[in-house]
Amino acid sequence: MAREKFTERWAMNLMDSMDAHLDEQTKISLMESCGRTCAREGAIPSAKECQRDSALGPEQTCARTY
Repeated sequence: MAREKFTERWAMNLMDSMDAHLDEQTKISLMESCGRTCAREGAIPSAKECQRDSALGPEQTCARTY
């Protein structure tokens, strides 16, 4: 399985598990914390890079490893 597909499935499984096992406030706190960390670590430039890459086609979009 390609790394990208594995990562996608892993993230989906994590979100499903969070929905099944965490109360709403805990999920909100966790996602807010993750969002702040992403912002501090430069997720916005990475997202812009993916957006620029999307013009190249789906097979080349977001080729950068995070």
